Amino acid sequence: MAQANSQALVTLSLGRKGAEWLALSGPFFEAYARRNGCDFVVMDKRLVRHRIQWRKWRVNLQLEKYQLGPLLDRYERVIFADADLILTPNCPNLFDMLPAERLGVVADPAGEQMWKRDEEMANMQARFGALQGATPAYFNSGLMLLSGVHRELFSFDAKTLLPGRWPEQTALNYYSAKWELPRQYLPEKCNFLPGHCGWDEQAARLEAWGVHYAGVASKELMKRDAAIMARSL
Repeated sequence: MAQANSQALVTLSLGRKGAEWLALSGPFFEAYARRNGCDFVVMDKRLVRHRIQWRKWRVNLQLEKYQLGPLLDRYERVIFADADLILTPNCPNLFDMLPAERLGVVADPAGEQMWKRDEEMANMQARFGALQGATPAYFNSGLMLLSGVHRELFSFDAKTLLPGRWPEQTALNYYSAKWELPRQYLPEKCNFLPGHCGWDEQAARLEAWGVHYAGVASKELMKRDAAIMARSL
């Protein structure tokens, strides 16, 4: 059952790095929640606790996104944003961009790294069955707009996953396509990532709605950009 406030902005912050990123992004998340009348929820405890990669601890922590399942029992609609993503002061109400039954996502940047996404999806299909029709564009799970119709996507079952570069992200891509859940690709400025056109230009980042500082190389940019954006809070 949904709470009195039926919408929430949710992030995942675990470990020292997660806390560092949330210290930068948190004020922007809180401002977004105030502007749009939704709750702000931080998932800051390990509840899934499954180890799928023995050497890459950050990969294991990403499985904690499956905590979104119980939250989708409590809220009618949820925005999930990674802790290293800043929702800028000019970000509109993202829920206004799509109906509740659609999964709102942004495609990963095309380019020389796309073969990795293709390989991950091919491995899933080889293990769990081929998708019908063309495989949709691979989306980045750092920003997702969800509702109760997506609850099953976040029912954690280790047997439905494969080790890989991004196990949870690839699983969400695969099963949302396999189950033919309606999907709507949002403009890239909702989840503006390294590799998107103009990423290296600070002006382009500051004009985006959601800036995702994915990867170690982007974290210094995050610090500098956050200091500038904070002037508009």
